[in-house]
Amino acid sequence: MGAITLSPRRRRLGLLLRLHPDQAINQERVVEFLRQLLRHLPGPIVLLWDRLPAHRGTQVKKFLARHPRLQVEYFPAYAPEYDPVEYLWSWLKTNPLANRCAPDLDQLADDVLNGSEPLFRNQQLLRSFVHAATLPIQFPTS
Repeated sequence: MGAITLSPRRRRLGLLLRLHPDQAINQERVVEFLRQLLRHLPGPIVLLWDRLPAHRGTQVKKFLARHPRLQVEYFPAYAPEYDPVEYLWSWLKTNPLANRCAPDLDQLADDVLNGSEPLFRNQQLLRSFVHAATLPIQFPTS
């Protein structure tokens, strides 16, 4: 799972990744990820989500109801082009992971984490994912 975060002043983007090799993304894992977001990000959090069934499950809805800091906005159905995280995964697959053949899932997870390391410091690249998604977000020039 991944999230691109945007500071309230829109001056800094962040990246949170959590990998689950050989496991499906289910409601329990979504709730774990949301707990992580609440621990690491102060203030209100707006989640821009695709319509993954795990995002809309009963357990997730109950968690969201207990945490009013979290507000959910869904992308239109079948619209990955609006999701900046889709561009992040695409970049990973075509850049640091291109032509890699991991012998197992653990190695692939390590390769993904190592390949994503530059993203944590590269504001320009993170912003390019947001811009590619054509979201109505303007970044200050200063």
